[in-house]
Amino acid sequence: LAMLLTVGALSACNPVETDSNPFHESESESETEVVDVDRETAQVVIDMIDALTDESTKEEIMAVYDAYEDLTSRQKSFVTNYEKLLEQVEKIEILDLIDLINSLIDALDIANPNEEDVALARSKYNELLEKDEKWADKISPERLNKLKECETKILKRVAEPLIATLLNIDTTTNEG
Repeated sequence: LAMLLTVGALSACNPVETDSNPFHESESESETEVVDVDRETAQVVIDMIDALTDESTKEEIMAVYDAYEDLTSRQKSFVTNYEKLLEQVEKIEILDLIDLINSLIDALDIANPNEEDVALARSKYNELLEKDEKWADKISPERLNKLKECETKILKRVAEPLIATLLNIDTTTNEG
C-alpha cells in the first residue's frame, strides 16, 4: 500500500502537458492521450482502494481518500470502486466513535457518577449500535459493566427518595 500511495502521489502531481503546436499532432490525438493518462492516473487510485483491507489504518485510508480527492473530475469518473473507499471512510468514523465511547466510559466515576456524563456515554453507545451492531464487541465487557453500574447507581440515587416518600405517605388520608 505504501508503494501505491507513493505512485499515486507522483501521478497526481505530474499532469500531462499537451503540445498545442498543430504540426505535432491533431487535437483528437492529444485529447486521446490526455484521456489515457487520466485513466492511468485513476487506475493508480483504483489499485490503492483495492489494497485497503479491514486492517488498514486510519492514516492509510485517509491517504487513499486524499489521493482520490486530488483527482480531476474526469479522473474520478474512471474510479470504479469508490464505494469501497466510502465504506473504509465510514469505518474510520465508527472507529472514532468507539474511541470516544471508550474514553467517555473510562472517565466515569463509579463512586459518584455524573448523570449527564453517563447519559452521553449511553447515547454514543446506542448510536454505535444503530450504525452497525457488529462493532459493539469493540467496547469491552468491563467497560459496559462500568457503564451499567453507573446507570444503576444513578437510578438508585433518584429512586430512593421517591420510595421513601411513598413509604411515608399517611394511609389515614385515604379514608373517606
